[in-house]
Amino acid sequence: MQPPGPHASPQGTNTGAASSVTRSLAEMLRQRGIEHVYSAVYPTVGVISVAPDLTVWTDGRTLRWNRDGTPDDCPAADLQAAAEQLATLAGPSPARKTEREQRNGSLDREYRSKA
Repeated sequence: MQPPGPHASPQGTNTGAASSVTRSLAEMLRQRGIEHVYSAVYPTVGVISVAPDLTVWTDGRTLRWNRDGTPDDCPAADLQAAAEQLATLAGPSPARKTEREQRNGSLDREYRSKA
């Protein structure tokens, strides 16, 4: 999926809407346990990195993302539903959980050996 052009502003678009939607969605994702949410806002578009393989673009009216080659979108007016869906998509996959557990286990063993 190609992001919207950085200066493309459809007639009647509220340039503050992308900023507001981006901030709100990022906070909702954090509240749902997504630890590393990164976002940026430009005059007419906002982008949120939800997970290494999940990025959301918004113009303030629509949220768009692509997961496993399948594009999806949601009206920004339905932000709660979008946050739930994105949190589920970004939730700990077995591979991510295993990597995290291995990393934490290594740190625990290292700490115990120094104690």
